Amino acid sequence: MVTVPLSGTTLAAVLSWCRNIQPDTLRSPWTELDRSIGRRVGAAISQALDNVIPSNGANGPTAVIYLDDRVTAKDTNP
Repeated sequence: MVTVPLSGTTLAAVLSWCRNIQPDTLRSPWTELDRSIGRRVGAAISQALDNVIPSNGANGPTAVIYLDDRVTAKDTNP
């Protein structure tokens, strides 16, 4: 597990990267895997931000985003 604190300009930069790698052009250095990761991370962050409740002061709760796409046994059974 990796824990990465993101806020302010760093969070904005990650969201910008997720959006900017999406166009698939002949000159694009990004692969379909890169674009898939960008879509997954961008969607998770956007969903978490939709559920943030503003708090008074810096000591309020922080939003936590878990990205766990491991395949489980129940997903492999027909």
